Amino acid sequence: MTETQNFIPIEDIQDGLVYLKDGSVTLVLSTSAVNFGLLFETEQMGIIDSFARLLNSLSFPIQIVIHSKRLDVSTYLHTLDQAINAQPNPLLKNMSLNFRKFVESIIKEKNVLDKQFYVCINVTAPELGVLPRNIADKSKKATTILSPRRDHLVSQLLRLGLKARQLPTVELVKLFYEIYNPPENGVQVMELTNLAPVTQIIPAPKPAVTLTRLVINPQTKPNPDIYQPPAPKPQPSTPPPGPLSVSHLSPPFVVEELAE
Repeated sequence: MTETQNFIPIEDIQDGLVYLKDGSVTLVLSTSAVNFGLLFETEQMGIIDSFARLLNSLSFPIQIVIHSKRLDVSTYLHTLDQAINAQPNPLLKNMSLNFRKFVESIIKEKNVLDKQFYVCINVTAPELGVLPRNIADKSKKATTILSPRRDHLVSQLLRLGLKARQLPTVELVKLFYEIYNPPENGVQVMELTNLAPVTQIIPAPKPAVTLTRLVINPQTKPNPDIYQPPAPKPQPSTPPPGPLSVSHLSPPFVVEELAE
């Protein structure tokens, strides 16, 4: 009886690398996405130019994979109902109801898809040579070749506004398991761990220090523990200005005629 594993091209998954039966090794990068349609025309031209530079800078082949999955949002709607019933604020409750109606209208019109984007970097068996016989030797040589390629591709994707990271072994096993073992109805339950919680109004905390007015009774003795500003020094009294005397005036100018 033929086993299912005979039809799978994967030999092993270790150290964040996928070892294929043809002797090649693959590294998988998970990347973010950008909504190209909502950008301005100048921004779109900038992304196209950066993507063209990325392709021209490559000296090795890459593979871009888009993995789409249908989502079942019934669990999310149930969570929204619980949050709406527990919402004490009437304004937020009304807004949550409108959001729930909006989600229901989208479900009726279109299928809700979850798309994941991956970039695969491969090193072929001729590049590895005939020396590595076991997985350990092959992993060491494959890492030496794939690491510079990964770093170059991550830096080029960053110019496009995309963040990329290498998938570890656990996520690689989960990814290929979902690919080769899809759900029976083709719908995957929506995970609620990646969703933001429903907004709630939280009252602002009261200030820890309250300002009070300090009133000092002049009949009581001052407390040395309380800082008191020094009293202003009395200014010397000046007599009111009287009539100007002749002595205060400057002497008049004298004009003399010079004799020739």
